[in-house]
Amino acid sequence: MRKGNILIGDHQTLNVVFKDARFNGWSIGEIFATDKQLVPNARRDNFEKNSAYFSLFEQLMTIAASIAKEIRAVSLRRNTTLSNAIDQLNATAQRATSAMDEGVYGSQKGLITKKLKEAHNAVFNSTVNGDSEQYYQDIAFAELDMLIGKLKGTTKYKALNTIDRLTNTEKKILERVIQVVDSLDIVGADMVIEAILNEFSSK
Repeated sequence: MRKGNILIGDHQTLNVVFKDARFNGWSIGEIFATDKQLVPNARRDNFEKNSAYFSLFEQLMTIAASIAKEIRAVSLRRNTTLSNAIDQLNATAQRATSAMDEGVYGSQKGLITKKLKEAHNAVFNSTVNGDSEQYYQDIAFAELDMLIGKLKGTTKYKALNTIDRLTNTEKKILERVIQVVDSLDIVGADMVIEAILNEFSSK
């Protein structure tokens, strides 16, 4: 606050006009006092406590309430954006998991990867306010990273996808082997494929 060329108080002086003092720290501006009855006190940390002072602070509380309302509205919009983005990611992840459980082809992987990246970007671009929102965003990213890793090792064979002990590279090699056996169109090809899967499942 200022009265003429005199600076009154500091960055915390107007904390009292906000119901939540931290909102004062989120507001930028200066108040120029022109009323002659508003007299700076000797310490210059506020005005003398007279009727003009109390009238000023009553008006400032109304202004502060309006500022706080806007801050909360912005915060709510941001929370909603993050919440909606995480919901979108979870729905996409659930659909991706269901598809992977059944086995996916190369073209399907591309589509799933695209959807997961879109969901990731939606969460990433959401504004985070505070530790709690940061926590939920970090959890969403961790789950997404795990899902993308799983997708890389997913083949079009459901039985092969369920063998957790195999690396992504091993699954890819076995997928090619099974594809070759399947393409030979020989009697007993299904039995050979089943034997291969059983061999690796039992280890």
